[in-house]
Amino acid sequence: MVVDVLDKNDHKPYFEEPTMNLVISETTSVGKTFTLPAAIDVDSAAYSVQNYQLASDSNIFDLIVTDNLLDDTKEVKLKLKEPLDREKVDNYDLQLVAYDGGNPPSTGVLTINVTIDDANDNNPKFDNSSYEVFVSENVPVGTSISSVHAQD
Repeated sequence: MVVDVLDKNDHKPYFEEPTMNLVISETTSVGKTFTLPAAIDVDSAAYSVQNYQLASDSNIFDLIVTDNLLDDTKEVKLKLKEPLDREKVDNYDLQLVAYDGGNPPSTGVLTINVTIDDANDNNPKFDNSSYEVFVSENVPVGTSISSVHAQD
């Protein structure tokens, strides 16, 4: 006698850690990818993780999902598709959503906190483009006669 045990979709995808912190330099080249953790779902292959989606208000990042043929899992990567400028936006809050094969699919969510690391990519700027100072000839040596301000 042969007994077949049929799986039901009784588990939902989850991530080992619900939050991931990622630091990216603002000088990072467009096209660079960052490996993200894959979701876990202990159901059989038909009901395990089938797809991923990146939920974000930003068009700076893209998601690349590839099938790993060796172990029937998926590799998940975040791809930088636009240049970064920390002076304009210094962090991004993303959500990676994993969908299983159920109908309707169950989901698991990974929150990704992306911090943009500063680079010395801006020259200092003075408040004024030129300064004019008049100095009396009898000012003692070492006297402060003017101050200027520059900001980077």
